[in-house]
Amino acid sequence: MSNCCSLETQTPEQELAALVADLDATKAAIVAVMGGQSYQLNTGQTQIQVTRASLRWLQERETSLLAEIRALKLRVCGGGALHGTPNW
Repeated sequence: MSNCCSLETQTPEQELAALVADLDATKAAIVAVMGGQSYQLNTGQTQIQVTRASLRWLQERETSLLAEIRALKLRVCGGGALHGTPNW
């Protein structure tokens, strides 16, 4: 899992890989708790035992990670609008 405190030393590609790993773990946790199981989730800072009662938090975490991944992909891979003026 990613370590939020070491992101400054990671390349954007490494940061993206860490975020994707966090997203995968969060999705696995969602599947587990939806099936009535508890799940040990490593957030990069702590280990958290999640249960069905944690489902809303897990879904919010998933949404947040997806947004971070999209933003980082735009930075790494390019994209978005390019605004400029001609140099005539």
